[in-house]
Amino acid sequence: MGLSDASHGRVITMRHEEKYICSDRQLALIEQRLKTVMSYDRNQTGDSYSIRSLYFDTGSDRFYYEGLSGVDRRCKYRIRFYNMWEDLIKLERKDSERNLKKSARP
Repeated sequence: MGLSDASHGRVITMRHEEKYICSDRQLALIEQRLKTVMSYDRNQTGDSYSIRSLYFDTGSDRFYYEGLSGVDRRCKYRIRFYNMWEDLIKLERKDSERNLKKSARP
C-alpha cells in the first residue's frame, strides 16, 4: 500500500512481513493462485531480479544493536538499486514498528 506524504512530496510504502518455509510444490501452487490477482513486479526481467542494498549506521552501531535487542520502534537508512541499473539509485529511510515496516523515498 502506498501513502503520499503531502508535506514532503514522498511516497511511503507500508507492509507487514511474515516468512514461511515452503516446498517447491506449495510454492508453485501459491504462484499459480497469485497470478490470477497480481501482476509481476515491473523491475523483473525473466524469472527474478536482483536488489543491491547498502545500509548505513552510526559510529556506535546504534541501528545494529537496536535490531539485535528487539527495539520496537527503529529506523535505518539505505541506498538501493535493482538489476545493477546504476542509473536509478534510491536513498531510503526504512522505519519499523513492531512488525509493520515502511520505506520512504524522496
